Amino acid sequence: MVGRNLDILSGRTRGDAPAGASNGHVSDDTSSDEEHEAGTRIGEEYQALIPEWNPETMKEDAATSRHDALLVWAPCMDISDTKLDEYINIAKEKHGYNTEQALGMLFWHKHNVEKSLADLPNFTPFPDEWTVEDKVLFEQAFSFHGKSFIRIQQMLPDKSIASLVKYYYSWKKTRTRTSLMDRQARKLASQKDHSDR
Repeated sequence: MVGRNLDILSGRTRGDAPAGASNGHVSDDTSSDEEHEAGTRIGEEYQALIPEWNPETMKEDAATSRHDALLVWAPCMDISDTKLDEYINIAKEKHGYNTEQALGMLFWHKHNVEKSLADLPNFTPFPDEWTVEDKVLFEQAFSFHGKSFIRIQQMLPDKSIASLVKYYYSWKKTRTRTSLMDRQARKLASQKDHSDR
């Protein structure tokens, strides 16, 4: 009720913009209220002029326009999903690539899996800034503090808040019920079993 009374005292009602405002934004223009009437604008003078569509000019525009983007992956129907998944797993596990890097290498070799596999050891992928210890600490900190990244940073002081948030979103997509520490322990135990044989 008080807000309504204030609106009445100030000469405004709901939906009216303050004096000097256009579309709810105050501007420095000192134009008259007649130019900026409130309400729905109907009529020919308020309609956009749409040029006629000509497919030939679209082709010319595409040919003359400059693209700064670099395409690093385009799917290929010649490679089965199973073969692609195997390639990505090899690139990740044996050579330390992430998915984007592995797909970029495959695209570079025109979707030739054998050439890409042969070339993987020749390039050093961008290193992961998160060690296994960092990842385990992050999981522990997250279980204690939730999404309080300032508190998580106290346990990982060498990581910025931005780095923690970025890691959180990638970790959130791939996390499972078992912690990284448990998975790492199982992996080391299985490697030890294989070496004992």
